[in-house]
Amino acid sequence: MERKSPLLILREGCGSVEAAVPAAVNRRVEGDTPAATSAFTLIELMVVIAIIIVLAGLTLSTMGYVQKKGARARAETQISAMSVACESY
Repeated sequence: MERKSPLLILREGCGSVEAAVPAAVNRRVEGDTPAATSAFTLIELMVVIAIIIVLAGLTLSTMGYVQKKGARARAETQISAMSVACESY
């Protein structure tokens, strides 16, 4: 027995796929424009905001670490310069 695809079964039974789809599915509500129906969902916006918050948190924590590391390197350089100055005095 040959297995038929769902599309083939629809075409045999209804004549076309479009005939099998209820008219209410394809019908537009009056005043509905493509721009009004193509918007982001609340979940999508929340996911994007969460990603931005995570990236901002990582950036801020890394900046603090880099600033501390830079301050330490600057202090070590100044101590080294003062040590050389004391030895040459």
